[in-house]
Amino acid sequence: WRNRVTGQRWFLWLMLLVIPLPYLAAQLGWMVTEIGRQPWIVYGVLRTADAVSPVVSLAQVGTSFIAFAILYGSLASLDVYLLYRIARRGPDGDTGHIIKTTKPTAVEGA
Repeated sequence: WRNRVTGQRWFLWLMLLVIPLPYLAAQLGWMVTEIGRQPWIVYGVLRTADAVSPVVSLAQVGTSFIAFAILYGSLASLDVYLLYRIARRGPDGDTGHIIKTTKPTAVEGA
């Protein structure tokens, strides 16, 4: 099995398609955490109006939402850029330039 699976075209396409899965896992993990943290609100035991904090304003919630959206968007853009840059180099780090090399000569006396 060694070095046979990684050379298969279907496997390479599969690996390309699963790139978003870590992001999805992070978001779903966050959702599970939040649902577990406030089960009384989620399952209807406590009304949402009673669960709202009087200390946190709408502007603070909006600002933190926008800040996180910008942060996640920036990180996603950086990730796509870096993946694109690495993919363009290829598996050997070649940037696409052709380098002419000469054949190594046998060392005398060896």
